[in-house]
Amino acid sequence: MKRVKFFIRKFKYNHKRTFLLGLFFLLFIGVSVGYAFLTTTLNITGALNIAGSKWDIHFDNIEIEEGSVEATTPPTITEDTSISFSTTLSNPGELYQFTVDLVNDGTYDAKLDSIEVTP
Repeated sequence: MKRVKFFIRKFKYNHKRTFLLGLFFLLFIGVSVGYAFLTTTLNITGALNIAGSKWDIHFDNIEIEEGSVEATTPPTITEDTSISFSTTLSNPGELYQFTVDLVNDGTYDAKLDSIEVTP
């Protein structure tokens, strides 16, 4: 009977042990969640529709610069994103130059990365 009392007395409620056990449990959960967060890759595929928003970037207002030679085919905008023209430069010093506006009528910010000129 003496042994049983010793066993019960040894495992009585201890504030310090309970605090340390709770702290260890929270630390273990925190490390587990952090590891899962750092090693997980999230892939989202599909279409996104946002009401009232639009993507509209296009060329507009072609103006031929003064001093340019006569064009065989004047510049025209096709599909709002392509400009076609044809001209012949036969003498040194001749030039054909025009300006065009790149218009953003959409609600998203846009950036022009490059322009491709194909002879």
